[in-house]
Amino acid sequence: MWPIYKKIKMKKILKDKWYWLTLGLMSALFYVLNLNTAMWGDDYLYTLLPKDWLVRCTTVGQYIKTMPAFYMHVNGRIADMMLRFTTSLLGMQVFNVMNTLVFALMVHLMASIVSRKRSVWLLLLIEAYVLLLIPFPGETMLWMAGAFNYMWSCTATLAVVKLLLVYGDREDHGPLRWWQGMLLGVAGFVAGAMNESFSAAVVAGLVCYCTIYRKKLCAAQWIIIVAYVLGLVLVVLSPGAWARLDTGAAVNFKMGTMQLLTQRVYNLMTKTCHFITPVLGFVVVALLLWRKGIKHASSNVLHWLLAGAMVSVLVFGLITYRAYMWYSVVGLLVIAVPLASWLDERVRWQRVLAAVCTIACIYPAVMAVQETAECKAFDDQMVSDIMESPDGVVLARRGPSRANFCHVQNYDNRESTWRNQFMSRYYGKDNVQFVDSMVYAHYRDTCLFMDGAQKLDFESSYPQYIPALYSLGKAGCVVAPVDYGKVTEDRGGISRMYFKDLAAYVGSERIEQQKLFGTYREFVPCRVYHLMRDGKAYLVAPALSDSVVSIDIDARVDGKELYISFTRK
Repeated sequence: MWPIYKKIKMKKILKDKWYWLTLGLMSALFYVLNLNTAMWGDDYLYTLLPKDWLVRCTTVGQYIKTMPAFYMHVNGRIADMMLRFTTSLLGMQVFNVMNTLVFALMVHLMASIVSRKRSVWLLLLIEAYVLLLIPFPGETMLWMAGAFNYMWSCTATLAVVKLLLVYGDREDHGPLRWWQGMLLGVAGFVAGAMNESFSAAVVAGLVCYCTIYRKKLCAAQWIIIVAYVLGLVLVVLSPGAWARLDTGAAVNFKMGTMQLLTQRVYNLMTKTCHFITPVLGFVVVALLLWRKGIKHASSNVLHWLLAGAMVSVLVFGLITYRAYMWYSVVGLLVIAVPLASWLDERVRWQRVLAAVCTIACIYPAVMAVQETAECKAFDDQMVSDIMESPDGVVLARRGPSRANFCHVQNYDNRESTWRNQFMSRYYGKDNVQFVDSMVYAHYRDTCLFMDGAQKLDFESSYPQYIPALYSLGKAGCVVAPVDYGKVTEDRGGISRMYFKDLAAYVGSERIEQQKLFGTYREFVPCRVYHLMRDGKAYLVAPALSDSVVSIDIDARVDGKELYISFTRK
């Protein structure tokens, strides 16, 4: 039997050779883009041990031992657990290969969900979508942390959808063996536990599909759906996930009812239209309802998944654009299904669409390679500067202008300081900081860092920890000498000051956006950082305007959170 099966399988592969060749070329382009993507942000964080952010994870034993702490204090996402294993133990080169294979699988699953035939035009349509429309591919598909949480999660969910469709199309299911049920359950559970922003949307759609669409589901489909829901429950029960929600970092419910409703509806309308494929997907569903009736439209699980994604967007009002990847992808699938049906016997139109998609892909593909290469060269130079600097203090630099296929990295303390702490551990430095030219010149050229400092007229609420603020005129900044033995800058330590300086921010676009999303605060946060010099630590912040009346510093003193306030006398 095996030689016969092998011969039949080979004939089928040769018949679809242009399909596999096209998918291979798409994957090769993606691999090049992945090679041009550097580590960033959470990639460094997940190389460290949870609850001890100053120690790198270097062995499988450490990884396994700290998994419960990761679940309790970070989150329960399987995507992040896979990310942590890859960043700590496998490295970027292995990830680039793995990520390319997952990309190929995602594209193949999308094509197979849309049509049973292996069509080159469909692959080219998906490639055009990836290059032109998918939300921020540099963050959702190339960046290590983003790829695991979005592209890998999307691929896992697409695999679940494909299994549901396969078992739904079978008229004679036959008995389900125990090992088959176990495999289906594991697949559904892992997909559901990958990322809650995906799983919540999918579960909403599947619940509607199971309760409203009355066709009897087989045992295999029920196993997949229940396991997927249990995977979501695992993530939702993670204390780390609730802690993240409580911070309002991604989702905010702390606003009035009317403001909450207005913001959610406004966000739903803008995001649905912004990403194009969701709004076109709803147009397709409306046309099917009009022409073929509700029974036909409701029988397609993709329609319910699109509706579930819409409900998820409405309820959570997500701000980060990359969180809309599933909403965008399922919108494309809804559009492509009737398109594939219409093109099924129209070979000439298939060729026309394939040619149009190919032409549409050429320029963005060339630009993607060029932009990612520029970003990679910039990142490599900054890493080289860090490694060559004996103390890790280097000149801040802004990355290339933002591009669609780049997760652009700006090496500037004004944007992030916690990241610097993780980088310092990763590169074996005591302190990694990115400072502007004035601070850098003063730091390098002055024998004593506080030379020329003038004390500011502010009174400290805890002078035993941070007694005073000084203006360092030559460096154009404010400096506070810190007892680094007590006031530390580990994760959760000093990373921001909060200025009460409302006059300087009235009418700013950022404040208006914060008011719209309910995240506005009276005190304006400002990034700060530590510099180590002459055996002492200095907290450095931008120069203060005369309108600043008070400052709060969220510090960690002797391992405990403490607010240190400065009030102008």
